[in-house]
Amino acid sequence: VPLELLSGRLLYRDIFYLYGPFSPYCNAGFMRLFGGGVGALVLSGTLATAAMAWLCFRVSRFFLGPWASSLCAATYLFVLAFAHYESLGIFTHILPYAYPSVHGTALSLASVYCAMRWVRDRKRAALVLCAAFAFLALLARVDMGLMALAGAAVGLAAARRVREDVPAAAPSIAAWTLVPAAAAALVYAGFWWMGRC
Repeated sequence: VPLELLSGRLLYRDIFYLYGPFSPYCNAGFMRLFGGGVGALVLSGTLATAAMAWLCFRVSRFFLGPWASSLCAATYLFVLAFAHYESLGIFTHILPYAYPSVHGTALSLASVYCAMRWVRDRKRAALVLCAAFAFLALLARVDMGLMALAGAAVGLAAARRVREDVPAAAPSIAAWTLVPAAAAALVYAGFWWMGRC
């Protein structure tokens, strides 16, 4: 699909595709920068896998010590990222069956991490990044983006009930869920409109 996009074809109009537009265009960007071979796809998967391992460590550090958090990241790498449940040893997170699953998971985890940072630090930049990663997760896979939105919304609401110094969660939850969802809906509507032309 990324090579087709580089040749000028349009996703959803010229190319049938089940997932969101993020991964094909992301991988097309990697192919434009690093060549049209499988190496560009491996680089994309490697960066997403490294980001997920780092995010597993960072998210678990909110609750665990450094050794236990390192174990969480290592467990992700050995059980999920590089597991060989297939006899051929393919379909790892480096070269997956579907890149939207890997990208959607990484972006959702980044969104949840930023929500947790906002609860801890209460810096507006963390909330903006939280919404941006949720938007991108919705563009990778709608189901994963919706799970990220729901998870962070519940986390922000729960933080308000546990800590009195957390600002009222309602505006934050609304901004965190409605803005990325509306922006993603506009992107999907644009693809739908271009597909009709």
